[in-house]
Order: sequence, then C-alpha cells, then structure tokens
Amino acid sequence: MAGAVRPEWIDYNGHMTDSRYQQAFGDALDLLCRRVGIDEDYRKRVGMYYTVESHTTHRAELKAGEAYYVETRVIAVDDKRLRLFHNLRRTRDKVLAATGEHMHLHVGVETGRTTPVPQIVRVQLERIRDAQSAEPLPAQAGRAIGQPRVPN
Repeated sequence: MAGAVRPEWIDYNGHMTDSRYQQAFGDALDLLCRRVGIDEDYRKRVGMYYTVESHTTHRAELKAGEAYYVETRVIAVDDKRLRLFHNLRRTRDKVLAATGEHMHLHVGVETGRTTPVPQIVRVQLERIRDAQSAEPLPAQAGRAIGQPRVPN
C-alpha cells in the first residue's frame, strides 16, 4: 500500500499526526483484505476483520506531501484471528517511519459477534503467511510498551 501525506494530516509540530498512521495501517489492512476476497460484497454478506488491539511505534517523521508505503506481514491467522505487522516507510529513502502490530477478529455481519472466517479466505491468508515466514519475525513483534508497569 502506498500513499502521500496530505496537508490536512499535519499536526502542530509539522509532521503527520498520530491518527493518520492508524489510517495508513487500516488502508494496508483493506488492501490485504481485497487481495484475499474480502470486498464490499463480502463485508455486506459475511463480515469483516475488526481491530481489537494495536501497538504503534514512531521512528521517523513524515512531512506534508511526503510519499510513503506500507509493508504488511501476516504473522498469524486462525479461524477467528488475524495478526498483522506493518512497516511504514518513507519512499524517498526507505527509512522506517513507524511500525504497527494489530490483532483483528473476524466479526459476522448477521450476529455482530466473532465468527469463523470462511475457509477460502483463511487458506489465502495462510498462504501469504507461509510465503512470508522465511524472514525472521520483526524485532518489534509482540513488544509491550517500553515503560515499567505503574503500581495500582
């Protein structure tokens, strides 16, 4: 997935605001979903993956007009869950600007509850996961917030 930072995405510090990183990662999820057959018709008839947890790390700034791209890795998939890891990079120098790790649950349109993903979609996601599995997991994968816990 590729894009460019729109002027209205810039915060008071002159770089892309936090929420737009989530938008870029969401756009990458949408692209992956379309690739495996989750299109508008599927979403109306069957359901969609909903984000239930996410962890973003910010590594470099993106300015207005700057081009970027997102590399998406399928880390895990089962009947109801999809775990993705995204690298968001500046196009001009390929610098890693942010990472995003997301856990998604497949939710059925009729029930509004977690439901198994159809086998045809799961198999395609598993193929993508398997094709990407030769590379080691990103160092950030599974990382918690970097501060120690605050006692209650």
